[in-house]
Amino acid sequence: MASTMRLLVLSPTIPYPPTDGGRIRVWNLLRHAAREFSITLCALETVSTDRQALETLRECGIEPVLVSQRQPKTPPLNAPAFLRALVRRWPLTVAKYAPPGVSRCGLSTARDATV
Repeated sequence: MASTMRLLVLSPTIPYPPTDGGRIRVWNLLRHAAREFSITLCALETVSTDRQALETLRECGIEPVLVSQRQPKTPPLNAPAFLRALVRRWPLTVAKYAPPGVSRCGLSTARDATV
């Protein structure tokens, strides 16, 4: 019996409710992909409505994981961000904004995956 392919999606925000162009696009992509994939969405917790949207995401077959957002102590474009991007082989945008929980989310999901 074939198992469902798993997909990990990283997003700076929860795409629900779809109130702007970026959220509308991500929401529609996730909703349609959830028909064929087991999706885990790892996103920064940005506003109080994120918690309210979790149930809607789960109803669509998307498992949300919220990561608390830390306040940056340094400007986002700096030498440590570039170094993190190089060492971890991350895109620069991920290195600039990623709190520690994002890497833990990805690692725990990747460890659970079977190939």
